[in-house]
Amino acid sequence: MAIYWHPLLAQFLRQALGDCIRIDDSIPLGEMPLEMDLLFHPTVPIESLPYPFNHLGPQTLGELKGADDSADWAALAQIESYACLYQRQQKITHREEITLWVIASQFSDSFFAYIQDLTPMGDGVQRGTLAGFPIYAIDLETLPLTGATFPLLLVYKGNIEREKEIAQFFIAHYQELGELSFFLELLHPQALKEVLREMNLDSLRGYDFDLPAILDLFETQKIIQNIGLDKVIQTIGLKEVIQTIGLKEVIQTALSSLTDEEKDTLIEQIRQSQSNGEKEKVDS
Repeated sequence: MAIYWHPLLAQFLRQALGDCIRIDDSIPLGEMPLEMDLLFHPTVPIESLPYPFNHLGPQTLGELKGADDSADWAALAQIESYACLYQRQQKITHREEITLWVIASQFSDSFFAYIQDLTPMGDGVQRGTLAGFPIYAIDLETLPLTGATFPLLLVYKGNIEREKEIAQFFIAHYQELGELSFFLELLHPQALKEVLREMNLDSLRGYDFDLPAILDLFETQKIIQNIGLDKVIQTIGLKEVIQTIGLKEVIQTALSSLTDEEKDTLIEQIRQSQSNGEKEKVDS
């Protein structure tokens, strides 16, 4: 039978020193199971990776501090403890074989107080040593905007001007980054709205943005003229468009921009919408 020694020791010490020392045992240190946020294993030569990923190690533990959180001494203690657990789990003798990344939108002074040999490695990246582990601070506030860093910067939160820079970069590189539009709209709605408000409506055609959000910024009729009636109908519904600008305007706009096949489809949709409306009146 296995013997759990530390409860026995605690009991022995309580008996001997309980009148002057409080002794607790089996103290939980967090919600179980303990889990790391990220684990990076490069599969190509690290030096060939884009910045800042060229500062990864063969195995890198990553910790992300949320948008409303700041990386401080507690974050440092947490990633050090995770690194020690990982070192033991993987039976890694030398700590320099495990690299640590802390990714955050803001860092407090207390975070850097325990890091030795802190050295800037480039915009938004500092390197140091924490209890023998190489550690990097990835500062999303100052990290340069590139195609490689954009996925990291999507989780940035703080300065609205910085968020607008992220939205502007996305729009300028929409062909490469368009599949991330949902996350940009979800995480940076205000910044995206402000950037779109400053844009010429003609330039919005072809972007797969959330049209209801855009409709909050501009008149529906201008949106239809610049983005296209078919896309607006697909997004908010034909009935809503008719109620907003009128049936006659819908038909005139459609006839000037649609092919013959699209015109037939639209007319059928209008008839169906009217038929459904009459049916609702009868049923009521």
